[in-house]
Amino acid sequence: QALKSRSEAIRNAVKKYNYAAVMLKPPRPPLDVQTVLDHVYLGQFDLLRESCHNIAEKPWAHATAREATTAYFKLRRSHEEVTQVLVEA
Repeated sequence: QALKSRSEAIRNAVKKYNYAAVMLKPPRPPLDVQTVLDHVYLGQFDLLRESCHNIAEKPWAHATAREATTAYFKLRRSHEEVTQVLVEA
């Protein structure tokens, strides 16, 4: 839901990608905004796999690292939520 609320930024990014994609050799297929919005997790999205920078080999591209990062930020957010609940109580 939060991702969809930022759809304007995503639309701009897709527009820039589609502009650049046709200039690549070979050209990459254009992306559809709705398809991008439907892919919430990096692991489900093939855009970076087609790059020439071996993105898939980066430590943050591995599922374990992504899951750990997600858990870390959820934990940080939960601390913020507890603080907010205490303030509101």
